[in-house]
Amino acid sequence: MADASLHPALQALAHDAERAGSAMGCRYFSSDEYEHALIAERRRAGAYGPPLWRHARAWIACLMAGAAALIALPLVW
Repeated sequence: MADASLHPALQALAHDAERAGSAMGCRYFSSDEYEHALIAERRRAGAYGPPLWRHARAWIACLMAGAAALIALPLVW
């Protein structure tokens, strides 16, 4: 009697284990979504270096300082 009730329980457990494994297969809907998440994670890790706008901001600051110095130079002389 105990053996008869144990068999359906084991089948149900095996079925649940198979379903649980397939549910954890992939959390991304498409390869584009996966690539986007991968690139975002690599950017957070610093794999691609600083964004270009940081370099542009530094160049603009240097150019403005140089222009201000050239404009102020005749006033000093």
